[in-house]
Amino acid sequence: MSPPPPVLKVWLEAEGVEDARRLAEALELMAVKDLSLLVTRTEGAEERDFWHAAIIQYGLGELHVEVALEPVQREQGLLNVQAAPPMAECRETLLTPMVTSDMYRFPCSLGR
Repeated sequence: MSPPPPVLKVWLEAEGVEDARRLAEALELMAVKDLSLLVTRTEGAEERDFWHAAIIQYGLGELHVEVALEPVQREQGLLNVQAAPPMAECRETLLTPMVTSDMYRFPCSLGR
């Protein structure tokens, strides 16, 4: 059985290089325990360039993300973690198949 896809993401930044490394590693361990939690890093974080990197935590809701982050902060002593406001993932799904007969043609050429 696979977990539901995450619907909320939060960008996290720690105060220093070592704090960012500890935060990333602790959140990745938390994601192994909680399969509905997903943790990714921006490009700089993957190269261990934590000065220009952010950690992105995905979860099933705001409470889910907070509950996962709080023990990590407490156990690792990371009290200066900056969290951006949560952003909801926007998904649209077509419920019925669409059939089109032709592409729409503009009445005049664009750019004239």
